[in-house]
Amino acid sequence: MRKKILRGIAYLSLRHHRKILLIFISLFAVALLLTGRAMTMCSITTMLGFGSLVTARYQALSTMGWVTILGMGFCLIASLTLLPTLLILWKRRSSEP
Repeated sequence: MRKKILRGIAYLSLRHHRKILLIFISLFAVALLLTGRAMTMCSITTMLGFGSLVTARYQALSTMGWVTILGMGFCLIASLTLLPTLLILWKRRSSEP
């Protein structure tokens, strides 16, 4: 009897977590569709602009170009993955009683 109760609890917990995961994925997809293209284009144009420094003969300017390209790339990845996740979690936490 105890095993059946534990299986039932585990099943309900799994269904609940699946529902939360599907809601999270759908919200994440909407966030990326609405702002992802604009953020990507802005980041790419900025990376291309600073990327012109890579061709400089002066080593400091060339290094600054590489650092800004890598920095913008990592910021783009973080903005498209980490930021929507944090905003969804923050909104969910603030709406809980």
